[in-house]
Amino acid sequence: MNYTEKMIKKPILSILKMYLVALLLCIALPQNTFAASTPVIPPTGYDSLRSNIPHGVINEITYYSTATNSMRKAKIYLPPGYSSNQKYSVLYLLHGIGGNENEWPYNGKPNLIADNLIADGKIKPSIIVFPNGNATGTGISDGWENFTKDLVNSLIPYIEKNYSVYTDREHRAISGLSMGGGQTYNIGFTNLDVFAYIGGYSAAPNTKATNVLFPDNGAKAKSSLKLLFISCGSTDSLKTFGDNIHNFCQSRQINHVYWTLQGRGHDWSVWSPSLWNNLQLLEEAGFTSGTSVDPGQPTEPEKPSLEAAKLADGWYYIKNINAQKYLQVQGNTGANGQNVEIAQGTGAASQKWYLTNKTEGYVTLKNGLGYMLDVCYGENKNGTNIQVYSANNMSAQDFKVVKTSTQNVYGVVTRASADTKGLDVANKAVTDGANVQQYEYYGASNQTWVFEACQAPGSENPTEPSQPTNPTDDVMAVKVVSDWNSGATVEFTIKNTTGKDLNGWTCTFTINRPIDSIWSAELANQSGKTYTITNPAWQPQLAAGESYTFGGNLGSGVSEVIITDVTIR
Repeated sequence: MNYTEKMIKKPILSILKMYLVALLLCIALPQNTFAASTPVIPPTGYDSLRSNIPHGVINEITYYSTATNSMRKAKIYLPPGYSSNQKYSVLYLLHGIGGNENEWPYNGKPNLIADNLIADGKIKPSIIVFPNGNATGTGISDGWENFTKDLVNSLIPYIEKNYSVYTDREHRAISGLSMGGGQTYNIGFTNLDVFAYIGGYSAAPNTKATNVLFPDNGAKAKSSLKLLFISCGSTDSLKTFGDNIHNFCQSRQINHVYWTLQGRGHDWSVWSPSLWNNLQLLEEAGFTSGTSVDPGQPTEPEKPSLEAAKLADGWYYIKNINAQKYLQVQGNTGANGQNVEIAQGTGAASQKWYLTNKTEGYVTLKNGLGYMLDVCYGENKNGTNIQVYSANNMSAQDFKVVKTSTQNVYGVVTRASADTKGLDVANKAVTDGANVQQYEYYGASNQTWVFEACQAPGSENPTEPSQPTNPTDDVMAVKVVSDWNSGATVEFTIKNTTGKDLNGWTCTFTINRPIDSIWSAELANQSGKTYTITNPAWQPQLAAGESYTFGGNLGSGVSEVIITDVTIR
């Protein structure tokens, strides 16, 4: 080789080396052009309860679905300091097969993940909605496929009518795990005018083929998506379904974030970390653009009062504010370690509690079956079970009834936790048999109680059994879904007690707080605090003994909602 050949080949080799290095860098870098950061395994405690920060709430909602011609349930996370004075972005977060609207709230700790990220300044407050992704019903062959209609035509309009949220695609996201991950792709890619952000975690085989998801070969996704996040565990047998989306997008230069969690499978060790990363990627992609902390809202959580209330020694029914049901011993059975729960009022001995005042503001509560209310093993842990046990004069059986901002409504904190935790209906449940536990006390509605004086067990007139008093009669029940003092969302349930089937019905009642709006029923007349409601067009029939639920927004007032003088005809 002569000198000239050497001089020619030297720059060529240098260029080839530079090209090879650049190519290797492109292959090594994660597919992420949306966010400044790349996904990482969250730090320890990312999904743990932190008592020194503000906390949001998860509420249950009920809405009418045109996709199923029925009332459906969902859950909603409202961030700390939620206020109708500002707008929020909304993430619709879907569950896997076999789950429902409870799967994420019960297993994934999304509220704690969001609370902690908000408190650390990593994301701005937003709303998360947890639907039931199986929109099944009479004549519906595939509830999972039918969910698209339910979400787009019913649930999203309900959220945008009843909550202070943005209504444009730039502030609306959809994500999901497993079956819900497949639904996320199926719904998101074919509704890019509705969603600007898509996140699929461990997508399942229901994920449609790329030619269905991208009928224009990906042109619209490439131009309009603000974030596409794909994640999966490296040992997950379903990994190929997310990989197919990743490979297609990579071949069409559609920007996306692709994350494989090494050594992890098809479980919450993938899904909760994926949500933690997804929320931050959404923030960086502009999801919460325009959202700010309402200056009228407190930046620190409002500390509930721990001032002891002075109740007289005596017998009481103890009714939960959120569920409007009573504290009782499971199975009406007196025994050490027997569980404590809530249920509809019956007047049974298991629902009667004798309050005895002790020193330092503490009381004991002895059940009508002869056993003491007791914190299991006297532990100071969230989720510790509440039970009954023989009297032993230990701190596990000492409680403090504390005042709230509402007259005659109290919290009940435990001496075993040094007054930091209180009696709590687990998961804000409202059904008979819902478990009562010990949990960090914030004065939430599922942690507050009314003490109704009653007679001692066995002292009732046998021909007229004692019943707990109720703010409503048998015709109507009301449940507060959320209450922010300046307004409230409630559910009214009416029951046909006329003894005959009704074809076209009306219900008249008096309520202590003004009704601002009604849905799933029609307002026929209002006179002061008395309202007459008629059936919606789709529900004229109400069989004898059958119940029907409709919703409403109330104006400002005291926390407890009281209805009287109810008639149906």
